[in-house]
Amino acid sequence: MTLKEKISYEFQCFYLDMMRTSKENIFAHSAEIETKKQLMEELELLSQDIDGQRKNILELQDNLLESAYCFLLDVRGKKEESVREAMQNWMKFVVEKRERHLAKKNV
Repeated sequence: MTLKEKISYEFQCFYLDMMRTSKENIFAHSAEIETKKQLMEELELLSQDIDGQRKNILELQDNLLESAYCFLLDVRGKKEESVREAMQNWMKFVVEKRERHLAKKNV
C-alpha cells in the first residue's frame, strides 16, 4: 500500500465510522471531519514530494491521519500556521523521531 493509499484509506475508515453515528454526533464532530479532510488532501500532495526513505518511515506509522490531526491541534494552539506548514513540520517531526530511535538502536 502506498502512502497516498494509506492516507486515503485511513480517512475513509474515519469518515464511514462517523457517518454511522447519529446526526447530532456528526454535527458535533463536523470541525474534526473537515479538518481531517484538509489534512488528507495536504498529506497526499506532500507525499508526492518526499524521498523514498522518508516515505517508507511514514508508511510504517500507525494511525497516520490521527497523529497528524493531534499534531495540528497542538500546533494551532501555540501559533498560527497553515495546514500545509503544520503538515510539513509534522512530517519532519515524525521522520526525525524515527531516525533518532534508529540511531539509539545502532549505538
